[in-house]
Amino acid sequence: MNAKKRRLIDIAKCGSSQTCTYFVRQGCKGPIKIGKANDVKRRLSKLQCGSPQILQLVGLLHDDREDELHAMFSHLRIRGEWFRASPQ
Repeated sequence: MNAKKRRLIDIAKCGSSQTCTYFVRQGCKGPIKIGKANDVKRRLSKLQCGSPQILQLVGLLHDDREDELHAMFSHLRIRGEWFRASPQ
């Protein structure tokens, strides 16, 4: 199964009864947003409306770890929920 198909299946699993933590990248080398949503597909669509660049889902966790990840990557924070990508 290719990666795109696997992501679509993962997104489908994040229904209204489960909060998922997502990682969205702006463009190819842009910042990464760490957020949470019950409906990741819908959230990504709303974020895309406000972004001049294509947004790409680069990661998905099937639980709410947003606060923990924001703290872990606080040294890379640009603003709000957006973080610089790190090669590590």
